Amino acid sequence: ALSLTPPLVLWSLGLGANSLPVFRQCSHYAIHVLAASQKPLAELFARKGADRFGHTPHHDSVHGVPLLEGCVAVFECRHRNQHEEGDHLLFVGEVERCEHHAERAPLLYHAGHMHARGLL
Repeated sequence: ALSLTPPLVLWSLGLGANSLPVFRQCSHYAIHVLAASQKPLAELFARKGADRFGHTPHHDSVHGVPLLEGCVAVFECRHRNQHEEGDHLLFVGEVERCEHHAERAPLLYHAGHMHARGLL
């Protein structure tokens, strides 16, 4: 989290990312914390040119943002600001709604590999 009051999150996207034009222009987006069981989904979203939503269980938010099912947490955000820094674009989003499932183990990314909690 960037701020608790108001609730703000900070994330970045590489300037060469295929999805960058969409995120530069959108008013809302979602940040997902994937579950350990969703490693294949993380690998799918990491591939360039992949059909990410074709066979991925999801539904749309009230703002038309795809919300993935089965995640540990989902933060629905209103785009608040962006700032180019180095080879990335930093985004600041104001959290309008969040969902959390503590019973699900998160998928972690460390040292170039994905892990389930406790396996680092």
